[in-house]
Amino acid sequence: MFPSDVCHQGTILISGGCGGLGLTMSRWMIEERGVKRLMLMSRRTLSQLDQLDNSEYKEWLRLQRAAKEHGARLDVVQADVTKFEHVRDLIQKLGQTPYPIRGIIHCAAVQEDRSLAKLTEENITRIKKPKICGAWNLHRASQLAGTPLHFFLLFSSIRNHLIDLGSSSYNAGNQFLDILAQYRVKQLHLPALSISLPAVSGAGMFHRQRDMLTSLQCTTEFESVPTVAVFELIERFYVDQNNCPCPIIFAANWQKLYENYPNLVTHQLRKLVIKQYTVMNDSATSIFSSTRPDTTSFVDMSLEIIIQRIQMTVARLLTAKNVDDISVDRSLISLGMDSLAVVSLYNWLGQETNIFIPLSDLLKGISIRAMAEHVHRKFTANKQTNIASNVTERKSLVDSIKKMIPNSSTACFALA
Repeated sequence: MFPSDVCHQGTILISGGCGGLGLTMSRWMIEERGVKRLMLMSRRTLSQLDQLDNSEYKEWLRLQRAAKEHGARLDVVQADVTKFEHVRDLIQKLGQTPYPIRGIIHCAAVQEDRSLAKLTEENITRIKKPKICGAWNLHRASQLAGTPLHFFLLFSSIRNHLIDLGSSSYNAGNQFLDILAQYRVKQLHLPALSISLPAVSGAGMFHRQRDMLTSLQCTTEFESVPTVAVFELIERFYVDQNNCPCPIIFAANWQKLYENYPNLVTHQLRKLVIKQYTVMNDSATSIFSSTRPDTTSFVDMSLEIIIQRIQMTVARLLTAKNVDDISVDRSLISLGMDSLAVVSLYNWLGQETNIFIPLSDLLKGISIRAMAEHVHRKFTANKQTNIASNVTERKSLVDSIKKMIPNSSTACFALA
């Protein structure tokens, strides 16, 4: 996705580039993929971005530092992606430089939930224009300029696949992005990906509107996904865009979704949950049976045994020849685990222990020892709670028997 003609001889254009997701992905492309030229389209001016009251001010500063440290060129242009002439002139101007546009990322969006009864024509237009008009303008302008794009990336949303009447206008825009990607790939044989994004931790709409994130998690059991995992998944989807131009990204607690099966809103989601829950069970059983020395549950294990179990699973995920080569005190990332391997470990641990360490913590540098200590503390606390509960229940039962049986010393002794 990021060959030399994109990273060194071209420019990547990002609409809505000064929003949280655009800024975060820009920094990742510079730091991790060696991209040297980025142009961020925004309706805001550069002076507005530099204001302390800018909600993305800190991420804007991080991006500037990254560009300076890695020798990357970062331009911000004030332009409205919903106006075709703005987009056309910008792409044509870049086409006359030694660094024409080689990739387009469309992040621009307006989010404003309203019930169907309260929707107005003005509201619908304001919400759908950035996504629909913006995407179409980028498509038309790049075609008219004859620009050979390496990728054309559109950011849709997981909300487009849920029953969510409050975001009907927003999802109309998302639906258009999917259709446009299909049209470019299937009819025009041009690159395109319309990716339905989940709640992305640290950036994007759900990060800005925490109440929306809480609502999504409570009603669907979907988890937020770290930005680095999203970006690496995008690269994988890029390879298969001809077969799947409209992928959907989401992280789910299949156990909880399965338990909540009767309340799932669509038949398709119910079918998916049953399938994935079965696959997860089979997969976890396979990994677990090949790594554990016996059938003892995590609950009864010592800290050292838990460490060994997690170490063996990490070694398997990394295809290490020798388990002893896997340090239990180094971070998972420093051991060479990419974000997808970390997600596999997250799922395995949750299946085996019903304890879910936040993905963001796993990706930030937690070690195998720290994971094991966390699991051990949880089980120790749960055992103590269960013991106290059992003592209370037994005392209550004994008291009841004493009331029913005048001479109940033998019965009480047997229960104890």
